[in-house]
Parts: sequence; C-alpha cells; structure tokens
Amino acid sequence: MSTVAQLVPSVQPVIPKTPQTPPPPTPPPVVTGPDWESSYPEPAWTRIRGEGIYLACVLLLAVVVTSILLTMRDKLATHPLTQELLCAGLGGITGSWIYAIKWYVKAVNEKIWRKDLIVWRLSSPFMGIFMAVSGYAIFKAGLLGISITASADPRLYAYGLGFLMGLFTDELMKKLSEVAKTLFGKPADDSDKANR
Repeated sequence: MSTVAQLVPSVQPVIPKTPQTPPPPTPPPVVTGPDWESSYPEPAWTRIRGEGIYLACVLLLAVVVTSILLTMRDKLATHPLTQELLCAGLGGITGSWIYAIKWYVKAVNEKIWRKDLIVWRLSSPFMGIFMAVSGYAIFKAGLLGISITASADPRLYAYGLGFLMGLFTDELMKKLSEVAKTLFGKPADDSDKANR
C-alpha cells in the first residue's frame, strides 16, 4: 500500500530561496526648459491673437448697435415687427458669438487650432444674425406649424429664440433642411440629373 507521501507530489516553494533586490528607482525627468512655453510657433500666435481681436470687435459692434437701437426706441415704437426682428438678430449674434468664442478657446487650449478654419471663424457670428432673423420670420409666419403666443414681451421672446438659433445654427440648418424637403420634396438623385 502506498503512503500519502507517495501519492501527493512534493510541493516546491513559490518564493525563491535567494533574495532579489528591488529595481533601482526611476530618476526624475530632466527638465530642458520651462513648461509654460507654447506649442504654437509665433506666426500662429499672431493669427490667434488676430482672431481674438476680431471676436472682441464683433462683440463691441453688437453692443454699439444695441445702444443705437435703444436710443431709437421711440421711432421704432410704431413698428413692433421690426423691433422683434432686431431683437432676434441681436440674440442671434450673441448666441453665435458665444459659440465662436467657445470654439476659439477650446481650439487654442486643446491644441487643435488650425488656420484653415479662418473662414468659419470669421463668418459664424454673422451667420447667426441672418439665421436668427430668418428663422424668427419663419416661426412668426407659422410655416413650421408652431404659433408664437408668448406671455412675455414679444421682444424678449424674439431675443431668446434668436439667441438659441444663433447658438445652435448648425442644428437649425439641419432642421430647416428637413422642413424644406417636406415642403418641396427631396431633390432628385444623380441618376435623375442625367435624364434631364
């Protein structure tokens, strides 16, 4: 009969008998220059500063136009629709300016700024004005099946709606494209163009 020692294989120790030395500590990183230096070259910073100044001027222009319109309040009192459209335009430029400045700061901070996008950055605040005024006119005309019956001052409603339209111009463009396709039908595909 076999003994228990014969049935159970011998167990080898898991820990080696010779002590191992721990690895040497990693040396601290070598600092070659100050970490506050920019990753953008100076010509890029010239353009970045220029865009910042441009966006500040757009904001200043909106404030000046608003001040002028406030002084003309008595002359515009008999034109409520004009007041609403001006308020929608002011809301549009404010919303699109906030969107543009947000992306300006994000692009510089996250190092994704590219000079190729200058056209978008220059035009987006003004695109917000025209989208807001046109979008408000579409709402006001009832083309979307939505009636504007606000209990608040219609100028505040126009400003608020214009602000949202300026802030979300891309989404508004997509939605208006859907409305246009519903009203006018989808455009013919490329195979239909060849038959014309």
